[in-house]
Amino acid sequence: MTEFQVSHTVRWDVEDTNDSLPSVMRWTSEDPLAVQVNFGQGGEDDVEWKFARDLLADVVMSKTDRAGEGDVRVSRRKDYSRPIACQDRLTLSLTVGFTRDLTTDLEEIGIFLQNTFMYALQGEEKVDIDTALDKLLGGGLQRRVGHR
Repeated sequence: MTEFQVSHTVRWDVEDTNDSLPSVMRWTSEDPLAVQVNFGQGGEDDVEWKFARDLLADVVMSKTDRAGEGDVRVSRRKDYSRPIACQDRLTLSLTVGFTRDLTTDLEEIGIFLQNTFMYALQGEEKVDIDTALDKLLGGGLQRRVGHR
């Protein structure tokens, strides 16, 4: 089975600071329900988060203004202090003992999602159960099947 991948670089503003955080968002057809975000410069201090693509899609496509519970929450809002072209903002709230809100232009996330939808539309994702189980079991499924 051919695997398709989508990557998109996004710069996030760290709320209540003057800092920004680079990231690379990734999606693969091997795990079409998930989005992976690597925050950092590509070093060993990078932080990786993986969560449902639907969280982003539902907010970006205006199905809801907020999505998610627990450690990952997504919301949209207007920031009237910015130029009109980039007033629509997406906030990603991540919790690791404390909550950190990161914001970026909604359009940036929309571009990333549109690229993923070229391979798997929301709600039409296909998951290869055998491959997923094999990954979960660390290759154990292949070994068990081979011993039958």
